[in-house]
Amino acid sequence: MMVKFRAAKKTPKAVLFIERVKDFVIPHDQPDKFHMADAIGRTIKDHAGGAKVYGTGGAGVYGITWGRDLKDGDSSFMVMGLTGSDLEVDGYADAGYFHASAPGDNTLRLAREGHPLGWETIYREKIQRQTCRLHGQYTGRLLPPVLPKPGFIVLMGALHNDYHVTYVEGMKQDFAPKTSMIAGVGHMTDYIYCDGFEMHDRTGAAGPTVNGRLAVTICGSDFDFAVFGGECVNKSDAASIDRHTADVAGRLIERLGGPPQAMIAFSCVTRLRDSKVMDPAMLTAGMIRHFFRGDEKGELFGCFCGGEAALVPDVGFTAGGDRLVAVGMRAQ
Repeated sequence: MMVKFRAAKKTPKAVLFIERVKDFVIPHDQPDKFHMADAIGRTIKDHAGGAKVYGTGGAGVYGITWGRDLKDGDSSFMVMGLTGSDLEVDGYADAGYFHASAPGDNTLRLAREGHPLGWETIYREKIQRQTCRLHGQYTGRLLPPVLPKPGFIVLMGALHNDYHVTYVEGMKQDFAPKTSMIAGVGHMTDYIYCDGFEMHDRTGAAGPTVNGRLAVTICGSDFDFAVFGGECVNKSDAASIDRHTADVAGRLIERLGGPPQAMIAFSCVTRLRDSKVMDPAMLTAGMIRHFFRGDEKGELFGCFCGGEAALVPDVGFTAGGDRLVAVGMRAQ
């Protein structure tokens, strides 16, 4: 993977990466474990000629990077170099850990029966939900309200369905109405690497790596782009998943005016698991076939996730699970 950077005709201006390690989760209360992640980001930066580096990684069970030869559960690593004469790429980071989920049936039953444990769980979840929304607002205010050039936002990191919905709802309050964004999030303990940001972990050590969320803005006037996403209602078999992929691809290509030359995309892992396909290479091949329409040089970057979101101008906001969201790019 790193050899390709050395052999490339152009040094990238920025690099995105996604890492997924099988059966491995960085404990949020053990910040020293992020040292390995920090080394990954710095190594990529060295091999990419000092380009800006932004990435995320964590547990393989909550995400599998795209790849023709990857099998379900494999540890995997993906890098995408971005270049262009007018390209501007910047990252904005938000550190912090959320650990809660929507109250289950048993919790609701206890609350109805007046049991304090039920009400305590519900109250704790509401506090966590509000904290998540405030963190989203914080990230939204870090970003420019209007991007300096035509472009879009990619959100990755430590969120999970459906906390990413709450986070993006807070985040987009200060966005311009026409802002485009896609999001693909994994496990609550995922790490981010944000070049140029000094974030503090629980030991007080400062660095670009921490448990948190990462928003990357990709802007420029020398490429066209289009964003689209949608929920997969029927995940019963591979044919249903393929039809959904074809539908999202068709809508994106229509908005872009042709097949993309490069793509960033996120798909819910349920499209892989609920369909009983259990082979990400098969679904990746479907992505390549439907989006690139025979272009063997088309570049695909992304992964299966625990939650997805898309802000599509003139269409609206889609977020939750069971989704495929993508941004396609073409050089002008």
